[in-house]
Amino acid sequence: MSRIQTLAAGALLTVLALFYSYPMVLEPSRANRFDSPDAMLTAWILSWDLHQLGRDPLRLFDANIFYPDQGTLAYSENLLTAATMVAPIRLFTDNPVLLLNAALIGALLTSGLAAFFLARQVTGSFLSGLLAGILFAFAPY
Repeated sequence: MSRIQTLAAGALLTVLALFYSYPMVLEPSRANRFDSPDAMLTAWILSWDLHQLGRDPLRLFDANIFYPDQGTLAYSENLLTAATMVAPIRLFTDNPVLLLNAALIGALLTSGLAAFFLARQVTGSFLSGLLAGILFAFAPY
């Protein structure tokens, strides 16, 4: 497949990721759905991961919750992949809302791209790959 097709798919999936994350994409450092306890937990986990990885990575799972218990990060997701995705942003800010929003948009984009590449490889069709990427990343359950 051509590089132009791959770039076109990447561009379309990027536009769709930004579109589906509206209005959060307009104010990524402030706008979020913190009416959900899951969103607050995810923002905290991302912040904790990046905080602890830079200071004492061997004690990553000894999170500052449920003290004096140890290994408390294991009570939930560790989100290490998402944390490494947003680590460059953490160099400039420690805003948990911005980190969570960047992780969400990045997850939409990378999920769509992975499905696109897989389907294109299996079918040999650019359009099938594009449809698979769009459906996998953006179709509701």
